[in-house]
Amino acid sequence: MSHDPGDTHESLIREAGLFRYIVESAAEYAIFATDQGGRIVSWNTGAERILGYSESEILGQDARILFTPEDRARRAPEQEMERAAAEGRAANERWHVRKDGSRFWGSGLTMPLMEGPSNAPGFVKIFRDKTEQRRALEAQRESEDRYRLLFNSIDEGFCVIEVLHDDDGLPADYRFLEVNPAFERHTGLREATGRRVRDLVPGLEAHWYEVYSRVAETGEPVRFENEARALGGRWFDVYAFRIGEPSQRRVAVLFTDVTGRRELERSLRHRARELAEADHRKNEFLAMLAHELRNPLSAIHSAVQVARDPRATVEMLPQSLGVIERQAKNLARLIDDLLDVARITQGKVVLKREPVDLVAVIGRAAQAVRPLIEQKRHRFTFHHDFGPMPVDADPTRLEQVVGNLLTNAAKYTEPGGSVSVSAGREGAEAVVRVKDDGVGIPPDMLPKVFELFTQVDPTLARSEGGLGIGLSLVKQLVEMHGGTVSAASEPGRGSEFTVRLPLLESATPAQEPAPGAAAPGRNGRLLVVDDNVDTARLTGRLLELMGFDVLLCHDGRRALEVARQYRPEAILLDIGLPGMNGFEVARQIREDPCCRDSLIVGVSGYGDARSREQALEAGFDHHLVKPVDISAVAELVSRPR
Repeated sequence: MSHDPGDTHESLIREAGLFRYIVESAAEYAIFATDQGGRIVSWNTGAERILGYSESEILGQDARILFTPEDRARRAPEQEMERAAAEGRAANERWHVRKDGSRFWGSGLTMPLMEGPSNAPGFVKIFRDKTEQRRALEAQRESEDRYRLLFNSIDEGFCVIEVLHDDDGLPADYRFLEVNPAFERHTGLREATGRRVRDLVPGLEAHWYEVYSRVAETGEPVRFENEARALGGRWFDVYAFRIGEPSQRRVAVLFTDVTGRRELERSLRHRARELAEADHRKNEFLAMLAHELRNPLSAIHSAVQVARDPRATVEMLPQSLGVIERQAKNLARLIDDLLDVARITQGKVVLKREPVDLVAVIGRAAQAVRPLIEQKRHRFTFHHDFGPMPVDADPTRLEQVVGNLLTNAAKYTEPGGSVSVSAGREGAEAVVRVKDDGVGIPPDMLPKVFELFTQVDPTLARSEGGLGIGLSLVKQLVEMHGGTVSAASEPGRGSEFTVRLPLLESATPAQEPAPGAAAPGRNGRLLVVDDNVDTARLTGRLLELMGFDVLLCHDGRRALEVARQYRPEAILLDIGLPGMNGFEVARQIREDPCCRDSLIVGVSGYGDARSREQALEAGFDHHLVKPVDISAVAELVSRPR
């Protein structure tokens, strides 16, 4: 049976009239019909309101004008009708174009208009303007994307948990609903989402459940720091707040692992205590230094007054001179110790190593300390294995180590006590033990005895004298020799210090020349140059008593003139002269033919390696540190060159 196209068109118009009647009141919906070619044949008021076209403007127009250029290019209108014809309906959501060119989001469907069971002469399209909802959805999606980006990128750990209660309604556990990537780094927990914390960390402390439960119940956020011992003792800075409804018991937790910061703070507090203790020791040291300097100066001052007093007897003068000599040596020792600490701390001490017999070194150190031991009436013993004990060491520094240990033992042992030193072999080591039965060292001070300025009993130290630097020097010098030193003590029963040094098995210790073995090699002309008139006069008189022909001078330029006239065999030259200093004087003397071969001995208050190097570079033969031992000067001058 055939159909006249004109009849079909009339039929569609009649149906469109019925359709208009049914949907005209649906102003919220755009409803229009098209023929199979897509021409619009009906148009309701909702379509006019949403799309902007009046009925007279749109009827007969191609419905594709309502689609975006992009959709038209993709044949979206045709595909929509084809799908509706094939499936009975075609749901669609897309952007559409109004009369004014603006776009809106339409959501609806397209259905075929059926005429009989198999004939579809056209289509009806129904949709609503969902632009606001679309914008809101996009805004929500953008917000979620921003949240997700923030959630995934923040360095802090973040999680959402659900607090779980037991049968009694008490917080007993919580479940991780969501965690960010940083969560694992801060906690060490992997694949936590959906799992309970008790399954992941069985021993987690109860206070974590209690805090989060309180936040879930009250809605009050909380900020705190706490330790999770069950997570390896990690510390966390936590900010927790409720999300969702109270009945959901959900809590968002933002946290940071602050274990490193806490350890740093603890370290800084410990360091602050150490600095405060060091400052306290420094103040004690300065007070002790003042005490130690005043004592010999007071004794020297008193001895001078006695010597100058016309009422003094003949016997008093040698006694006064003895006091002055001893106290001057004490001052020199004190200054040497201070300079040694500074040089060792700055790495400026260079050991003059050679094969030496440790037993001989100990013997010399014991001999030097013997006056103090006899003064305190101690019993002294020295035991050692048979034969020499060769070590590669600086003999002067090694003697200083043993001397300091013996001096400490003698000082802190009651009069009439016992002091002993022993030396023996233990494997490849030479072991020296210095033992006493004195006051001992409290257990809390034992680890600190080798620290600078440490004094076990400051009141006792003041009575015995000392700055708390001797044992520090011992430790540093022993370690510079590749050895170790340790201390053991029982309070009230004495102390024992043990020094271990590597033995030098194959070497033979150098033989030390006997004192005074060198034959005199000078005729005795000696020039003393010092701007301190008293020092120059006293030094000159002592050298004259030893048989030298001495001439004095007190400034550098005058020294050059006198040297040319006097032609001395030796010159004792103070380096710190005003104006032309000793370095320049020595250089010019070395350039003058009349006395370029003279022995020049430099005298200075500086004993560091750099000062010695400068002296040698300037032309000095020897460099001595004040106060000068005159017998040492005489020995140098008399020694053959």
